[in-house]
Amino acid sequence: MSIAIEAVEVSKRYSLQGVSASQGTLFDAAAHWLSAPARLLRRRDAAIAPSREPEEFWALRDVSFKVEHGEAIGVIGRNGAGKSTLLKIFSRVTEPTSGHVKLNGRVASLLEVGTGFHDELSGRENIFLNGAILGMRRQEIARRLDQIIDYAGVAKFLELPIKRYSSGMKMRLAFAVGAFLESEILIVDEVLAVGDAAFQDKCLGTMREAARGGRTVLFVSHNMAAIASLTRRCVLLDGGRVVYDGNTADAVQRYGGTRDERMWRGLRAVEDIECSRRWRGEVVARMLAVGLADDQSEDIEIGAPLRFQIRLDADVPVQRIRVGYSINTKSGTCVLSGLSPLVDVPKGTSMLQLATGPLALQPGEYDLSLSLGIGDWQDQKWEMDCLIGFGHLRVVERFADGRPFGSWYSEWARGLSLGGSLHVHPCSDTSAS
Repeated sequence: MSIAIEAVEVSKRYSLQGVSASQGTLFDAAAHWLSAPARLLRRRDAAIAPSREPEEFWALRDVSFKVEHGEAIGVIGRNGAGKSTLLKIFSRVTEPTSGHVKLNGRVASLLEVGTGFHDELSGRENIFLNGAILGMRRQEIARRLDQIIDYAGVAKFLELPIKRYSSGMKMRLAFAVGAFLESEILIVDEVLAVGDAAFQDKCLGTMREAARGGRTVLFVSHNMAAIASLTRRCVLLDGGRVVYDGNTADAVQRYGGTRDERMWRGLRAVEDIECSRRWRGEVVARMLAVGLADDQSEDIEIGAPLRFQIRLDADVPVQRIRVGYSINTKSGTCVLSGLSPLVDVPKGTSMLQLATGPLALQPGEYDLSLSLGIGDWQDQKWEMDCLIGFGHLRVVERFADGRPFGSWYSEWARGLSLGGSLHVHPCSDTSAS
């Protein structure tokens, strides 16, 4: 088969030295002129002080691989591994520092869904605007307009300005535009993060159909279940280098080995955690830091509860808030999930201490995901803040009282975890340590 994408020793270097902003207004120009004496003094001091080279960061180093026409492959790795930088180079958003890429065919890039949307324009107007940004001709957009509207499911709101759309509605509309771009190569970077489960399945189905129809698909995601369902081949990046290129199942297993084997005790700031984050609907409360309770063992025993803590910030007092948790295998399959009791939280910073019910988990390694939302199983519930794969748990081969577990069947681990408790403690300290 012919080659659709080829990367040849691609490297990308960034300078970590600050870049001064340009003076775009009269006020900026006046401020720049008034600050000239201070800048001259800094330059004099810099000339006297020993010079040092600007610090550099290599996002990619000597990345090489080929993708054949009609092949669907995944690109996986930790945050900062170089995945998005690589796709931006493929999409011609940025140029490599060294090396080169070859693309044979028209490229549709869904790197940041909704890029180019204008809040004051209607959904219909934004379809034409976003399509033009993606490289579609007006006649092409008009021909596909009804299909795009039907796919996105926003026909009732089409004439409203999209500033009134929810984040999920905007995402559906943007993906629909990109999905109907007539291209030979489809590049997708974590665009399913804010969609609901039904729409994620719909998007994955679209990408499967694209691959079966002879289009080349390059898919980046932290959702290993989605990667496994869509691709047979994966490129694993670590530190900007290709550390594995081959079978998806092996790549996912190796990826699990590059991550922390256990969860940490105490609080850790969310922005410092290797995970995928989702915002949904109206966000009035968000997680600042998460971690295991200080007295929680790092090895989870069969039948023992799991205790962890969450520092959150609420813009207003929130009633009937709760924490949802999901425990997945390393391949992304959910084996157990549950919801905490409902509690009220005050405005400002609070600490939540959650204890689950007994966890009937098969011995092995698991990923933990958390959500912060409103409502329970009986009421209509919705999520505000989700952390996907934020913790990595190990279940050891004994019961909580130390007895050996004997025979074990994986089916025992499926279902819901019932019971548990959730306590709220207002706090003024917002540090994550």
